[in-house]
Amino acid sequence: DYAVCVDDSNRPARHVGDWPMQGQMYIVRATEGRAEGTDLIHVLGFEGEAPYFNAFAPHRFEIIERLWLN
Repeated sequence: DYAVCVDDSNRPARHVGDWPMQGQMYIVRATEGRAEGTDLIHVLGFEGEAPYFNAFAPHRFEIIERLWLN
């Protein structure tokens, strides 16, 4: 999936690693967050440490294109 960051505010104090910038487009993967019970957006190529790794809340992104590969 390709997504645009629409909200880069409120970076958690404990977040260590890459952080998306509002208005930038990213290659992402949407997954179900098993621990939280909500969807998560993983930005491919980002690196982050626990507890957040490279996962972000879906309200921070707008998916603009979905591409299926076989």
